[in-house]
Amino acid sequence: MVKNEKRDNKYLVIGHDYNNGGIFAIFASVVSYIIWAERNGYIPVVDLQHHYNQYFKDCRVYLDNAWEYFFTQPTEYNLKSIQDGMNISISLSQFMPYEDSMFIPSDIPNSKNEVCKNKNAKDYQKYLTFNKEFEAKLTQKYEEIIGDKSNILGVLCRGTDYVSKKPYGHNIQPDVETVIKKVKEVIKEQKVEHIWVATESLEIYNRFVENFGDLVIPNPQYKYEETKDKYLYEISVNDGNHSYNLGCDYILSMYILSKCKYFIGGKTYGTMGAYLMSDMFKNQQYVYLFDCGFYGDITYNNIFEKIFSIKKIVTDKNTRTALTVFGIKFIRTKNNMETYRRN
Repeated sequence: MVKNEKRDNKYLVIGHDYNNGGIFAIFASVVSYIIWAERNGYIPVVDLQHHYNQYFKDCRVYLDNAWEYFFTQPTEYNLKSIQDGMNISISLSQFMPYEDSMFIPSDIPNSKNEVCKNKNAKDYQKYLTFNKEFEAKLTQKYEEIIGDKSNILGVLCRGTDYVSKKPYGHNIQPDVETVIKKVKEVIKEQKVEHIWVATESLEIYNRFVENFGDLVIPNPQYKYEETKDKYLYEISVNDGNHSYNLGCDYILSMYILSKCKYFIGGKTYGTMGAYLMSDMFKNQQYVYLFDCGFYGDITYNNIFEKIFSIKKIVTDKNTRTALTVFGIKFIRTKNNMETYRRN
């Protein structure tokens, strides 16, 4: 009997509902599954078609594989090519269930001179591959916006829902005035001729223009004027393919950041994208990342509380119960118990 390789392969279809996840947060989650799949004998196939995410084009929800708008599949297989497969598994409905295949923003070094200790970083870099059409678009936009400009200071400054929601376990972001102060210091110390500001907040962007004027290179990334208490994906904007364009704008903004000679910013999944695209800061002469701790950090008064304690923490504007057992934190939510091991 002739062996049918396609039918005999083991496939892991990767995807779950990301709801408010940004494009690089989705990327990080997907790649954690890709790494696990390859280490365990599965062929990974990314499915952002049958799972909700905020980047579908207009009228194409659940019709397109949104992953393929931007990225390539990790192998030659896609959803259509494995339809006849007999051994197909579906990934868990969790963001990053396998700690040994994780790479998160807090793993990024704070400066150019520090070494990344997370060995998964190289695998994440390997899988950050754009499809040919989108990569050509990035290159064209870069030439239109940057051209022959040099000595650019790239600044990543998050606001909106990231700051207002304070998502548990995410890196605390510096406030805009702290970042502006640091930018002024770097301008005095380095040969800065231009500033590239990557932010989704119109208020933050305007503060940079007020302080640095013509030094700021115009950034076409869509900027929100007011988000109040909403996540960005909950805000309706009457603009053709707005959700898809948000993804394009954000990746472009990080792409340009990755090529800036100097880099300042908070630690986010966008920072991770820029870090990987810059070949782990090899493109930069100077790097300064703010390390401000984490939303929902637990304060321990002594070593015994790290071994066992029950505390109340406030994050995501909710009060939660945190149980610590031998350094492992369990956070009580409405429906389940989340485990959070990494600081």
